[in-house]
Amino acid sequence: MLELLRELRERVSQLESYKPIRIGEVVSVYPQKATARVKFLDMDEETSYELQLLHSHTHKDKAFWMPRVGEKVVCLMLNLTDGFIVGAYYHRDCPTPTENGNKVIVTFEDGTWIEYDKGSHKLYIHSVGDIEIVSDTHIVLKAPRIDLNP
Repeated sequence: MLELLRELRERVSQLESYKPIRIGEVVSVYPQKATARVKFLDMDEETSYELQLLHSHTHKDKAFWMPRVGEKVVCLMLNLTDGFIVGAYYHRDCPTPTENGNKVIVTFEDGTWIEYDKGSHKLYIHSVGDIEIVSDTHIVLKAPRIDLNP
């Protein structure tokens, strides 16, 4: 009976400490399962079990982008052990790549970047490596003027 009371007290304590939204840092990633483990920064720096990542598309159209170890993330916990990584966030040590709200920017660690400016309707692509475009049929370039190696 005493053991049962201890177990109940422990469960109540766990429920009282349950937080549905947690802030943490990615400590390991598992791309083959689209999961990651997170060290929670809000309580004793405990590490989660593998959590699923939310993606924008996972059925016929797919979008896949794993967080990096060290990335700060927000997690939505269903219970004490199961939950989802909702996404990463910008902070003092990791500022946004632009202050212009009209720009959509993707930057990569190696210096490659893609930017679309909705104000000027201009798409920029900068690659530090080779670019390969492959088509199963044909490729069409249309513009009033096309400059190659100007």
